[in-house]
Amino acid sequence: MPTAQDIVDYVFEIAPNPAGRVENVYQHGDGSDAVSGVGVAWWLTADILEDMGRAKQNLGLTHETVFFPTPRGFSWGPAPDSEDAIPANRRVRDVLKRHGITVHRFHSNIDSAEWGIPRMLLKKLGWDRYPTEWLQDVPVVELPPRSLAALVEEVRTKLELPFVRWDGDPDRSVSRVGLPFGGMCQGWGGAMCPAGAGIDALIGGDVIDGIVGLARTEGWAVIDAMHHATEMPGLEALAARIGLRFPAIPVRFYPNASPWRAS
Repeated sequence: MPTAQDIVDYVFEIAPNPAGRVENVYQHGDGSDAVSGVGVAWWLTADILEDMGRAKQNLGLTHETVFFPTPRGFSWGPAPDSEDAIPANRRVRDVLKRHGITVHRFHSNIDSAEWGIPRMLLKKLGWDRYPTEWLQDVPVVELPPRSLAALVEEVRTKLELPFVRWDGDPDRSVSRVGLPFGGMCQGWGGAMCPAGAGIDALIGGDVIDGIVGLARTEGWAVIDAMHHATEMPGLEALAARIGLRFPAIPVRFYPNASPWRAS
């Protein structure tokens, strides 16, 4: 039976760790345990980890950190002085210890793998057959023209979202779309990457209000397709690859639902 390290080594083989990145590490346990089952998620939450424990899955692979980080250099007031000062983190640690689960995080290497998050996002949307310009890891895809309203509904349906936030004239025609996936639009970098590529629309996750203002000035439409929904296809692909490489071990992909309600 393979160990956790055998599976971690395989993931780094198919998704090499980018130079200088330090977040792709074990977050709990080490690689020494034999693996009875693997759970893969965009974000391994306490509830998912409890489910893994009941299913006797003792290796979890996550894209986002399982422990909520404490701020460094926070100047607005007192902040927790350690991860375990946050009750949510103590709950996660308790679940991990109680079920003997090892967790390894794979973040930037899944973003940049040749089969990784942006390419699987295009596949999920059905856009992988269209001409695509790659600005490092951010795709700009040339779609057959359609109205913004049609594009919004297409994104919502294909990414299985309850709703999407969007801005622009619903009747305008769009065809050249930049996709700074995940959390890139929490700041300016996600929008600035395809800014000079002649885009009609920007699709990202966690889009800040300032990017909408930029887009209006530049003449782009904007769709916020949510952080989790634009990244999960890459983690589902990771689970499938591990299942093929280690067929004797149960491997399960756990989807994360939208965290939002709208009224």
